[in-house]
Amino acid sequence: MSTSPLPDDELPDDELPDDAADWVEVGTIKELQRRRTVVVAHPDGDIVVGWHDDRPFALANICIHRERELSRGMIFQGRLVCPGHQWAFDLQTGFCAERDRSQPVYSTRTVGDVVYVDTSRPANG
Repeated sequence: MSTSPLPDDELPDDELPDDAADWVEVGTIKELQRRRTVVVAHPDGDIVVGWHDDRPFALANICIHRERELSRGMIFQGRLVCPGHQWAFDLQTGFCAERDRSQPVYSTRTVGDVVYVDTSRPANG
């Protein structure tokens, strides 16, 4: 892992910020591809992290609609579909176009073949 004086949003995709305390290692790309999704425990609410279309995604695991676990849902057309009432959230933005609402999403980075998620706060919140 390399360090850089650049702000987080200007870092190359394959680096973590100098103060990476909130970045949690999720697993390797191969592990995510095999498992489909992984739930990262967090005191403010679990985060579901997965791999789709050659890149990672991370959303709050509990659906904003009926508090169902999104990790039990399915991925369809680039969206994570809630198993409760089929709200479908874009994997990168968290937006559900049919309901005009957004699920919290978290920033991810791949360093080498390891995926990390920034658990400090939702990227769209």
